[in-house]
Amino acid sequence: MENIPQEILIEILIRLPVKSLIRFILVSKTWQCLITSPNFIFTHLKKIQNQPNKKHSLLLCRHYSRNDQTEHYSLHPDNDDFVHKSSKIRFPLKSKVGCYRIVGCCNGLVCLCDDMFGTFRLKPIILWNPSVQKSIELPLPSIQPYWDRSRIFLLGFGCDFQGFDYKVVRIVYDRLYGLSVGVEVYSLSTKSWKVLAHGPQTCPRYYITGFCLSQVFVNGVMHWLAHRRKGSFGNSIMGFDMKDEIFIEIFLPEALVDERAANLFLMKHGGCLAVMKYNGYENIYSLWVMKEYRNVESWKRLYNIGLVEGMENVIGFSNNGHLFVTMFVDEMFVSDPASGVLVSFDLESRKIKDLEIFGKLGSIYVENFVESLVLLEG
Repeated sequence: MENIPQEILIEILIRLPVKSLIRFILVSKTWQCLITSPNFIFTHLKKIQNQPNKKHSLLLCRHYSRNDQTEHYSLHPDNDDFVHKSSKIRFPLKSKVGCYRIVGCCNGLVCLCDDMFGTFRLKPIILWNPSVQKSIELPLPSIQPYWDRSRIFLLGFGCDFQGFDYKVVRIVYDRLYGLSVGVEVYSLSTKSWKVLAHGPQTCPRYYITGFCLSQVFVNGVMHWLAHRRKGSFGNSIMGFDMKDEIFIEIFLPEALVDERAANLFLMKHGGCLAVMKYNGYENIYSLWVMKEYRNVESWKRLYNIGLVEGMENVIGFSNNGHLFVTMFVDEMFVSDPASGVLVSFDLESRKIKDLEIFGKLGSIYVENFVESLVLLEG
């Protein structure tokens, strides 16, 4: 093996799964240095991302059980083998409030915060790579919220794809006046927080709805559902560009501008920015998708989805277009109260498939996942 030219060795290794590469680190000091080098980690990730076959797509799932007071994580193929070919993931952390808030997931990294609702108290923020079982706790941010409970903070997590740097954006937010009073960004490459200068693009004047639960990372931008507080009033989308570190506004279709904000939430559909609207009177969800990013004319309503009795929350879509939904489970049938189960809902046949993920209703999480070597740097 020592006689193999390094460029050929790299071409062989970048085609291997993360689990194999973790084992090969032990082969020799040379292999360890190679596999844990930033260039190899970047090249391996790009190789995985460029694979055209969606049959190998993975989903990261999380649920919390009150019975054992434990967060359970697992990986599943995004196909008909969701249940039968799943693998459990050891979660090395223990929340002090039940379960962590999952801020976001990007390129194999999961950002977690030990505060389920963005409370005023400073709580640990964690970056965790389940594939390599490594995590780091971020240093304390610079901007401290007041202790009078008038301020909370919003978090967003994503990647600057040009510089390939992972970032956490933190917005300190005055909930009495609906204004952000400070913005700072954590960079994994510098391992430090940076306070952004105040200005119209760095301290946006939006009212953020839903305690930041409605957020999604698309096209290198973190998005939140927001409400404009100047000019024309109404719902909008606030975005934070991870590369340029500025805020942008994306306008909603006219049909959603004056809708009750609690009935809207952001999601991804086919890699595009999307908004789901809930009609409580008819128990129907409408899916709006922005086909061309930042082009307000490209918003299209794709579906009107009538849910089945017992369905609670729409989580997202699978590769085959089925809907991931949580369903309420009656306490007569389970020992864990307020529990739900994750199901797959075929929009055409209206068939429901039990995916065997049980847990506290608000804790069930499903997101696309890419196994990577990020955080393994030597």
